[in-house]
Amino acid sequence: MKELETFTKDFDRLWAKTQTTMLSNNTLDNIERHLLNNQQSIGSNQYTTLNKKFGIYIFYIKPKQTYNYKSLCEDWRQSNYDRYPKVIKKTFNQYQDIDTEKWYPLYIGKCQNLGKRLLEHITHRDKKSTYSLKLNGRAQFSSDNVTYSFWELPHTVMTDSKEIKQFILTQLEYQLRRKINPWIGKQ
Repeated sequence: MKELETFTKDFDRLWAKTQTTMLSNNTLDNIERHLLNNQQSIGSNQYTTLNKKFGIYIFYIKPKQTYNYKSLCEDWRQSNYDRYPKVIKKTFNQYQDIDTEKWYPLYIGKCQNLGKRLLEHITHRDKKSTYSLKLNGRAQFSSDNVTYSFWELPHTVMTDSKEIKQFILTQLEYQLRRKINPWIGKQ
């Protein structure tokens, strides 16, 4: 039990120190800028080259109409679809006067296989058991007005540990979600 207590205290100290360096505003700003400046149409199929790459991805939308929370929920809801993320009222309501000429963050996520995960979000439909956006078949969310972008965990993160990479991505995704406020997804 003493070993566990020591480990916890040491980890707490290390984590407090790491929070100020890894998750600095500068790091988050750089990732956000990269994501915003590297958008690709969901119809581009560029994501197929990203298999087995750890990273963070984001979907953006340029709405076809001016939304309020209720109208977005109506367009997003699909009666024949199962297992997809919901609109987050709290984060959506932070956006005032939705402009149909502007890009907005729709959803943000992380994974260890960017290509596969982006494919699931874009091409899955209906009752597919995977929890994803299922953009295919959503009339208001198509390659005309939805883009994606990704940030790959740098190769300089020299570890073979999937657990450490996932831990890093989890922390970055959490902070970016709080900063970017996507319309759909987790709190």
